[in-house]
Amino acid sequence: MKGQYLTVEYMLFFAIGIAMVIAVYFTFSGIGDNVKANTAKSQIARTGELIRTSIIKVFETANETNSTISYTVQIPTKISGCIYLITANGNFLNLNCSSPPFSASVSLYGINTKTENIIYSTSGRVNITSSGGGVVLS
Repeated sequence: MKGQYLTVEYMLFFAIGIAMVIAVYFTFSGIGDNVKANTAKSQIARTGELIRTSIIKVFETANETNSTISYTVQIPTKISGCIYLITANGNFLNLNCSSPPFSASVSLYGINTKTENIIYSTSGRVNITSSGGGVVLS
């Protein structure tokens, strides 16, 4: 009888161990996706702030010198594996990613900004041109 108890005991311990491994896997597998999504949202917001800072500097310099200024900003081609779209309509700069869906909208503090063409991040750059009255992104 003692041998049967040991066999059942070892099988029970093995089953508990397998159940614990499966539970830990499912607990931590969802955390990675949440961290990736939150990091991507933060990165796209910071990229928008980088472009906004450059727009403000170009606009102010063009107004102060009364000339046309063109500047190229280097941007990441992908954020968390996502190619994003950059648009400007009036006083806001929008960065949109389609997969996974997230976006960021950044205020341009009243600077009239427009996009000449659709700007995708794959080029790795944004051209900013200002001649005093407004800003054009291409």
